[in-house]
Amino acid sequence: MNKMLAVLAVFLVSGCSTLKTDHYTDVSVSCKPDESIASVNGEHKNSPATFSVVTNKDLDISCQKPGYITSTKKVRTHITTTGVLDAIGGFLFLVPAIGLISPGAWELDQKEIEMTLVKEPD
Repeated sequence: MNKMLAVLAVFLVSGCSTLKTDHYTDVSVSCKPDESIASVNGEHKNSPATFSVVTNKDLDISCQKPGYITSTKKVRTHITTTGVLDAIGGFLFLVPAIGLISPGAWELDQKEIEMTLVKEPD
């Protein structure tokens, strides 16, 4: 009976990262000066802007405005605590490793980005 409960527990907690959100709806990008265009992974909006992105993909961010040098930045992802626990559980029981392939196992290094553009030389 105890073995059966242990096996059931392993399957119930398997891949906890699959239960976490797979996207953020609140990644903000603010470009200075005003009236700049903010871009995240090819989506363009007037700055300041809020973007919806998946949690397991790096972000390519840029700010641009005529008369200014375009500024770019890459925001990387890192594994979450839940992802680490899935990895440990996967090492011990194999099944929890399923969570590592879900977007919920990863999160962005930064969700609020501020960038300042430099005026082009005359």
